[in-house]
Amino acid sequence: MNQIDNLKELRQERRRLKQKLRYHQHEIKVLADELNPVKQISETVSHILPASPVKNNAVRQGIAVGIDWVVGKVLLRKAPFILKIGVPFVVRRLVSAYMNKR
Repeated sequence: MNQIDNLKELRQERRRLKQKLRYHQHEIKVLADELNPVKQISETVSHILPASPVKNNAVRQGIAVGIDWVVGKVLLRKAPFILKIGVPFVVRRLVSAYMNKR
């Protein structure tokens, strides 16, 4: 910050600070927009993971076996190994969460 001696310099400094403020506000908005997908993913995962299991153990096991077979063996038969393990896990959690809501 420079020494301000007159009204003209004060107005120039005010304009400079307003431009700097607008720049920083824009940078914050860009950063928030970039982090929005991360926020959405984290909210989705937090809703999926703490889902409590279905009360009936036989139904839960049947659903798990069915999902593993349909998703892992039928839909993802040519997919890489990691997808064959990860996708059925996520689908099981989604179905479990859906069944707990009903």
